[in-house]
Amino acid sequence: LGVVHGVGRAIPLILMSVLAVLGINATKSLTVKRESIERASGWMLIIIGAFLIINGLPEGHEWYEETFIHKGWNNLIEMTPIPSEFGMDEHDHGHGDVQNFKSFYTVLLAVLILSPIFVRSVRKLREMNA
Repeated sequence: LGVVHGVGRAIPLILMSVLAVLGINATKSLTVKRESIERASGWMLIIIGAFLIINGLPEGHEWYEETFIHKGWNNLIEMTPIPSEFGMDEHDHGHGDVQNFKSFYTVLLAVLILSPIFVRSVRKLREMNA
């Protein structure tokens, strides 16, 4: 996870450097759009955090493997010429003794994503009424 975070922070800097070498000054447009960029990255962190919380719970990874996102990604990868030795067969995660929480996780994901929206809406209403 740390590598992903580091790469996510490094790639924009590398792209900015490439644009600078080409003579394009992208810092002005980024400065103008700073607030919207921060807002978008904040919402992306909320969504990724909600997923990571669920993925760490019992049967959370199995729940993710059954979602349309994972199945769609698998279908996309099957269409690429990636050698079969990089594939992974279906596997058991060893949570047979745990209750079935998978149906609850979709609701939990929605709550984890929608609760910040609710809190933000309440704060805006309080600011408007104050």
